[in-house]
Amino acid sequence: MKSVTYQTPNGPRTIEYNENAPCVMCELPVVSASMGGTAVCPWCDCGKNRDGTKWSGEDAARAARNYQKNTRDGVAINQGEHPDCPAGT
Repeated sequence: MKSVTYQTPNGPRTIEYNENAPCVMCELPVVSASMGGTAVCPWCDCGKNRDGTKWSGEDAARAARNYQKNTRDGVAINQGEHPDCPAGT
């Protein structure tokens, strides 16, 4: 488990997350938190592949399909973050 602190209008908020959990877009381990939160890897958050190349149209379409599959109401369901999903699933 890792933790990250985000600055919010209500002050700092620290979140613990599993760096080995799959990214909701590429389905590879998130490795570290990104500006998009802890469910999206830093590469997908910037529209890049892990080798640093920019996404093609096909890559973006795949990421969008994976996002729809792996989230519910914009919240990750594969990391126990959605209220309908038990923690750790």
